[in-house]
Amino acid sequence: MNEYVNRELATIEYILEKEEPTFRDLEVYLKDLYIYRRRVTRYHELITQAKEQCTSRGQQSWLRDLTSPVLLEHAKDMEADFIYLQDKALASSRRIEKDIDLLTALVSIGEGKQTLDENHAMARLTLLAMVFNFL
Repeated sequence: MNEYVNRELATIEYILEKEEPTFRDLEVYLKDLYIYRRRVTRYHELITQAKEQCTSRGQQSWLRDLTSPVLLEHAKDMEADFIYLQDKALASSRRIEKDIDLLTALVSIGEGKQTLDENHAMARLTLLAMVFNFL
């Protein structure tokens, strides 16, 4: 899951660096990033729950043998694996947040350019109206 999200993030970042995406493209990428953020957050929650299961040696209803050193060692190994996965999910989450901030800024710039173009068009129409009004 994490590698898939990172590949998609790399694709979006590459496009933003190498191309001049349209305003519509930026909105699509922003929507995709919101989806990835939601998914990564959910996966992080699931990983955290699984890690807690290792810490408590399973659910309350499960039988536990707290005296077995092999089981304790195995649980600690699994807990370390889940901590690693949590770190990876957090790194992806931070990367997504940075990309969302960048895309939000680019969308705002695009909206500003669009507004400026509309204002210039309105100014030209006003000038034309004034010229034809005097004729």
